Amino acid sequence: LFAVDAGSNEISVLAIRGDDLVRVDRVSSGGFRPISLTLHDRLLYVLHCGGPPPNTAGPATTIAGFTVGQDGKLTPLAGSKRALPGGPGAGPSQIQFSPDGTQLVVTERQTNQLDLFPVDSSGRAGAPVINASHGPAPFTATFLTPDILLVTELLGVGFIYGAATTYRVASNGTLTVISGSVNT
Repeated sequence: LFAVDAGSNEISVLAIRGDDLVRVDRVSSGGFRPISLTLHDRLLYVLHCGGPPPNTAGPATTIAGFTVGQDGKLTPLAGSKRALPGGPGAGPSQIQFSPDGTQLVVTERQTNQLDLFPVDSSGRAGAPVINASHGPAPFTATFLTPDILLVTELLGVGFIYGAATTYRVASNGTLTVISGSVNT
């Protein structure tokens, strides 16, 4: 089990043993205010939201990669840290691997962007492909199939309503809307 601690800027690794959780490792997340993790095989990526909102001058919003050892210990993956295209005011929510591990999706609420980072064979994220979100404030993203992405959106004053959009994901990181902002 992997967990972020935005207060200490750390990632904890916990082993599940019956009804007990045992801490295996605790490492720096490699950034400021980690908020989301995603795992594919032995590769873990963390999303950092940077400084407090609206974060126009605070620490950068980034992603960073780690390898997961057989014992569960994390090792930072050199050259994997990338800044989000939306910058300090991106307002990111989630990071998610594609089912085959070749792409990372990051939702940026404040900039209404969906960033797709290609992942090379060494596990390093490349330059992102920026996609405009169909609806405002993309919040979560999950793959329904290897090439269909479901994104939830926050709508309305104070974000009291929600919607969902499905996209077809191309291998080059571009998204095409299948059904847009269906009210939930």
